[in-house]
Amino acid sequence: MHLDSTVCIVSRDGRALREFDSQLLSGTGLATKRSAKVYVSPGLEYSIVIKNQKACRRLVNVVIDGMAAMTGLVVPAWGTTTLERFQDMPRKFQTALATDGRVTDPLAADLGVVSVSLVDEIQPTTSVPWWQPTYYGGSFGGPTHVLHVDPFLRGHSTICGGLDSLLRGSAVNYCSAQMNSAMPEDKMATVPGDISAQTFSATAWAGSVVGSDIGFSFTLVRQTDAKPGFCSQCGTALHDHAKFCHACGTRA
Repeated sequence: MHLDSTVCIVSRDGRALREFDSQLLSGTGLATKRSAKVYVSPGLEYSIVIKNQKACRRLVNVVIDGMAAMTGLVVPAWGTTTLERFQDMPRKFQTALATDGRVTDPLAADLGVVSVSLVDEIQPTTSVPWWQPTYYGGSFGGPTHVLHVDPFLRGHSTICGGLDSLLRGSAVNYCSAQMNSAMPEDKMATVPGDISAQTFSATAWAGSVVGSDIGFSFTLVRQTDAKPGFCSQCGTALHDHAKFCHACGTRA
């Protein structure tokens, strides 16, 4: 799904799982929120991929089955982050039926729902004297342009400064991720899967922009014969009369 210069998908082995019934929600407490259904089979390990197409960093919180799976994940500006594991345990996200013994609360109202919320970071600034113009451009032999600052703005203007130098010594409360190598029978949940090699490192956060929060909500639905034409393992649309999935090789 795409919303506010952000792409968020549920993927398996690097391939996006197809989304159905995508819609824009209102009155959810977030500024904007989009939801969709994703058809999966029990035992499938999946990842959440977030692509940030903004010039600022984004703070991400993930809630799965009504419980916090990740809090304080920082996605870099113009960057992409893949989350495949729980924050408090090195285990991958894996789908399971609600009747599975590993499901903590099979009657939870949010069972099978993967919610991702994002908020923009406040851009740190540094003062520049009004008499000192800022130069930009001039690449590939092109002309160099000069940005003149209005001297009547109290003698100063502001530009975005270097985050690392401005926040040196600040308290560390957030993290960024790096990739190292009477229940309906079709209701799905997420349980701990195989051990994950993904690790997290500490970083600083300048603060959140009020009103910039958006959200994505994926409802995991069991892949059944009611959805013909799609692979039961990866959700890829199958060609007519196909006997095998062209994406993962599963027999149709």
